[in-house]
Amino acid sequence: MKQFISILALCLSLMPAAGTLQAQDYKYPFENPGLSIDQRVDDLVSRLTLEEKTDQLSYNSPAVERLGCSPVAGSDF
Repeated sequence: MKQFISILALCLSLMPAAGTLQAQDYKYPFENPGLSIDQRVDDLVSRLTLEEKTDQLSYNSPAVERLGCSPVAGSDF
């Protein structure tokens, strides 16, 4: 579970930085750096399918292209 949260946090950190987009330009709430990490993680996890969630538990997690999340290798930590 710790790895899953780390992967989600990394995915969120790869989203645009504050100031590059205005709030109305975010496609998803998890992309909005103005929200708390808890809100962003809750939103992202709620959008993942069960298969996508289990894929994120692997050492080399695939991209979730439909949500704009990049693939993550375990060596990225």
